[in-house]
Amino acid sequence: HPGMYAVDYNETLFPYEDLLLSMKAAGQDGLLKKNENMMKLVEASENKKIATYTLTQLLLEHNKPGEDKDNIGWYLSIANKAGKADDFTGAQLVSEWYRRNLYIYSILQKLTEAEDDKVMLIMGAGHTALLREFIKFDDTFEIVELKDVLK
Repeated sequence: HPGMYAVDYNETLFPYEDLLLSMKAAGQDGLLKKNENMMKLVEASENKKIATYTLTQLLLEHNKPGEDKDNIGWYLSIANKAGKADDFTGAQLVSEWYRRNLYIYSILQKLTEAEDDKVMLIMGAGHTALLREFIKFDDTFEIVELKDVLK
């Protein structure tokens, strides 16, 4: 392939500690526990996969539709809910995640030429959830599932 580009954008905030503090200040003990349990499950599952899967298996696993739901689900059902009614720490964290992915998508759009008939984007599952949504509403691109490419 004639070109390879880095498209990640890291100049956004991810105030995770502030998120936890906002939950504590709001007395959201159930939400804190739900978040803690989810993080433990994700960490254990990821560590097991990394130890036992090939890179191809890992990529295919992280490109299943359920992965997108889980990723967006954490941001919307846990992070965004954090804090008291007048505390938008959770929403600010979520908006930074959206901003980072929108900037990544902008870079992809700017690096893609009209004559390009194929573009391969390799991203972690947390990013693919939103990038899929952006692509769904942009006639420029069409998603070809990784499982159809890596046979």
